[in-house]
Amino acid sequence: MNKIIPFRDKTPKKTGSIIGMMILISIFVIALLISPLFIVQRIEVQGNQRYTKEEILESLQIKTKISIFHFLFSNQEKKLMNDPYIASVQIQRDFPKEIKIEIIERKTIGYVPYMGAYLYIDKDGRVLETANHFTEPLPLLQGFNFHAFGLGDLLIVDEPEVFNVILKISQTMFKYELLDEVIKIDVEHPEDIQLQMKNIQVLLGGIDEYDYKIRALLQILDHIPEGDRGYLDLRDTTKPFVFKYLT
Repeated sequence: MNKIIPFRDKTPKKTGSIIGMMILISIFVIALLISPLFIVQRIEVQGNQRYTKEEILESLQIKTKISIFHFLFSNQEKKLMNDPYIASVQIQRDFPKEIKIEIIERKTIGYVPYMGAYLYIDKDGRVLETANHFTEPLPLLQGFNFHAFGLGDLLIVDEPEVFNVILKISQTMFKYELLDEVIKIDVEHPEDIQLQMKNIQVLLGGIDEYDYKIRALLQILDHIPEGDRGYLDLRDTTKPFVFKYLT
């Protein structure tokens, strides 16, 4: 005679245990999120010059009075990296109540004329913005050809080596604060680079010893009266530099 043995399915019990565990975890997470022990009280922003602290926080959607865990797994940095002027963003969460944001910005070192407007470019030749006017005295870079550009991208030029020359000269002028006005830098002939500064034309020659030539130019300008017209030949560094007046 066969004996019937009852079978009890234990699956519902296991499922119930898993659901219970998930509920407990959810309650724990919610408790952390609303706990006053982890509410952000202080936000520090460093390295920003172009943008204010308030603008940075608004772009990142970061504010006080919310849990620091809100930022633990989020990738807030990407929200700012779409801006061409932002080179990098680092967000440091200092538990339990502080956030530090480190910004590295790109700076405009020159303007490139383009169809009646100007491209603002940084030291690497990256296009930061386009505008119809200047915002500050910086070198006006001309004498090279390009066919394509995109905001935030490097300018695509026909002769990269020539473009690198003009970027180096522009950075050097920026370095020595030789920028009280917009200065034209023409590299149409790379071996005969020319600068135009108000009434003074500077013959720079090639790229060789460009740093020395810019430093010499800075000293010579201190001895030329305001409004004088002429040209300065810096092509041969083995000879004395002489300013020749135009009559």
